[in-house]
Amino acid sequence: SNRKMLSRVLTAKGYVCEQAEDGQQAIDVYRAAVESGQPFYAITMDFEMPVMNGPTATGHLRALGCTIPIVGVTGNMLPADVLFYRSQGATDVLSKPLNVARFQELMNEQK
Repeated sequence: SNRKMLSRVLTAKGYVCEQAEDGQQAIDVYRAAVESGQPFYAITMDFEMPVMNGPTATGHLRALGCTIPIVGVTGNMLPADVLFYRSQGATDVLSKPLNVARFQELMNEQK
């Protein structure tokens, strides 16, 4: 439900969103987008997901050469969780519910 809500909020703000249910699927969706010539401009990645968590998926994406912003989203803003996300390559980590204004600031900083 969090994923769907985030997608609705970002879509309402003008973003085009693709969704993945877990970290492995996020990697697969990213690869397919790159292969089709329709790469993403940013990724939001939840921390807790089935199959593969967000930080681990972020690390895999970075290992594949992904250089776009990856924003970790978590309900736990514990310092260790934030550090783990960043160690795996997250551009930034934001708390749930996502502050869309802060997300937009991050996107503007990346331009």
